[in-house]
Amino acid sequence: MPITAIVPVYNCADRLVPHLASINEWVSSVEEVIVIDSGSIDGTAEIARREIIHPRIRHEVVPPGLYGAWNHGVKISNCEFCYFATVGDTIKSEGLNHLFTVAKEYTADVVISPPRCITEEGLNADFRVFPVHRILEGSDLSEPIALEKWLVYLLATGFSIESFLGSSASNLYRTECLQRDPFPPDFGKAGDSAWMRKNALRYNFALTPKVCADFLIHQDHGIREHGEITDLLDRLSVISDGALKEWLDFTNLRGSASLRILNCWRDMSGISPEKTLDAIRHLEGVAKTAELQREYIKELEQHLDKRAQIINHLNSECERLQILPKESFSIGGMLRKILFRLKGC
Repeated sequence: MPITAIVPVYNCADRLVPHLASINEWVSSVEEVIVIDSGSIDGTAEIARREIIHPRIRHEVVPPGLYGAWNHGVKISNCEFCYFATVGDTIKSEGLNHLFTVAKEYTADVVISPPRCITEEGLNADFRVFPVHRILEGSDLSEPIALEKWLVYLLATGFSIESFLGSSASNLYRTECLQRDPFPPDFGKAGDSAWMRKNALRYNFALTPKVCADFLIHQDHGIREHGEITDLLDRLSVISDGALKEWLDFTNLRGSASLRILNCWRDMSGISPEKTLDAIRHLEGVAKTAELQREYIKELEQHLDKRAQIINHLNSECERLQILPKESFSIGGMLRKILFRLKGC
């Protein structure tokens, strides 16, 4: 298949061997492999050179930065499509072939598929991580479809900072599109979301309900402070608003009627779905903080109970030694009397 497998790696020697073993199961079906190392110092680069096998493989070194590594691989790719084989996320030959078939059949620049989410222990996650999971479960889609541009725009902007692209290791991208519009590196973990917002109206997207790859859920996945979410959402909104304006400026009224109605609805509603989700995230953060406070109060109560036990024990000992009257509960006075008695000895 005319696909470049881009393998970004960085200080992951302890996890790399099994990942490369999974790649070797299907790597012969792609035309090119590019390993992008971001300056690893733990032997990652050496392992990659030793373990991955392909007649057309290149090893590149770039500065740290996930999206920067992706973009560099895309820039030097010579194939029609690119697949990102990120460490921990795995795909089978059947899954990659399905993505390619959908791309060709629907003339798609991007093919999106829902990943199977797994924990770091290798177990199936008991929840869905990405919006694409919720959309597919609610729509009962059974076959791949080409998405209309107004629908892609809605999906790109309707989930706050979350990206409908899901995991890029479950998708396939047309190389020339990413070469023309690379992933923005200044949006933290939301580079995928920013890219889709900017390009939802430029390229052709297809969606398949078939699970083609596994996505490893890291412990810090999706963890952001509320202030960070608000700032990020504002910047993402600027991108999507600019993309819509550009589209409306260069598209005839008839072809963009659906988008104009959608934009009007967003303005009239006073609050977009993404703002609602942002508020929900904030409340979840408040709830988490409250739970931590409850745990702290519980620990404090336990600490006070221990102190009370110590005080009662000291009072009992003082009474036994007949140096503290029963009606007195002054620790300071008790200590002074103990010191006075010791001096008298």
